[in-house]
Amino acid sequence: MIPPSGPPTVLIVDEDVGFIWWLGEILNEVGYQTVPALSAQQAVALFEETGFVAELVVVNPGLPGVPAMLETLSRSGAPGVVLVENRDVDSIPGIRALATLKRPSGWEPVSRVEWLRTMRRVVQQLDNRAAG
Repeated sequence: MIPPSGPPTVLIVDEDVGFIWWLGEILNEVGYQTVPALSAQQAVALFEETGFVAELVVVNPGLPGVPAMLETLSRSGAPGVVLVENRDVDSIPGIRALATLKRPSGWEPVSRVEWLRTMRRVVQQLDNRAAG
């Protein structure tokens, strides 16, 4: 395991490049490091090829291979998981998410403030868990 240093690293796993960019910009603005992956398989390859460690994974639960991806990523220490609300799937059996957040879509407004507040709360939970 490569020990994390510096700001929290957030792995964003989603097939929507626009969403990855939107969320990455929000998180980068407040100092989080973000790493994108367009599929669960791409996230696993990144982990296996580089030893990449994420403290937090934001993932679309409807993507194929997500449970296996989370199991693989947990080899470096169980990352916190935030699910992106999905019309078809809103949970992953056996995975306890720290939060579920609504995906921006179309003209429907989604609050950047809500995402930031929740992400900060989740990172604080992870810090407390690591310290305790």
